Amino acid sequence: MNISVIRVQSLRQRAQGLTLIEMMVSLGIFSLVILMTVGMQVYASRVYMLASTKLSTTSNTRMVLNDIRDKIREGQIVNIGNYEWTGNDPAAANFTPIANPNRQQGNALIIYPSAASTNTFTLMFLQPGSGTNFSPGTPSSTNSLIMEMYNDGKLTVSNDVANFITNQVVFTAVDYTGTNILTNNVNNRVIQVDLYFSQWEFPIAAFGTNRYNAYDYYRVQTRVTRRLVN
Repeated sequence: MNISVIRVQSLRQRAQGLTLIEMMVSLGIFSLVILMTVGMQVYASRVYMLASTKLSTTSNTRMVLNDIRDKIREGQIVNIGNYEWTGNDPAAANFTPIANPNRQQGNALIIYPSAASTNTFTLMFLQPGSGTNFSPGTPSSTNSLIMEMYNDGKLTVSNDVANFITNQVVFTAVDYTGTNILTNNVNNRVIQVDLYFSQWEFPIAAFGTNRYNAYDYYRVQTRVTRRLVN
């Protein structure tokens, strides 16, 4: 009889609910799990935004470099120099090639596909200018890489191929090792293209007193040689 009573009490004890302390502990653990889940989602969203920005930048820059590479390889005469846009229709007359024995570095490149005609050419130059307005912040300034193609002296193509360039020297002639900058315009030179540019990284978030958006900075470099020689 005593054994039966003890057994009934044991079953009743097992049937009891959670205490207040146990409820508070369970609620705390559940809240912690929810906060960790939300935090992981926010972090994953930020990582995705950063990764997508870099992938987009890499893809666009690769297209630009491929276009520049093709133009250089097809050129018979390639000159590095400086170009200053005057606001009028740009022409080769505004291009100043780097003279020997100066370092072959400049903000512009002119490519003639044929030595027989100097009226047909491709001109690439760095054009300073104001940045495009973004909301809620605006970048202070930007440089754009412009590619223009002339056929028989007439401008046929004008493209803004890259924006937010931060360096001023874009084109450099180096030797076959890629380490020594040339001081003369030789046929076997290698054209090095350097692009340092800022990429708008957070299109929603704005930071600081002036509410400027955050930017990230990248460098892209390539070296190209001509297929044709003089």
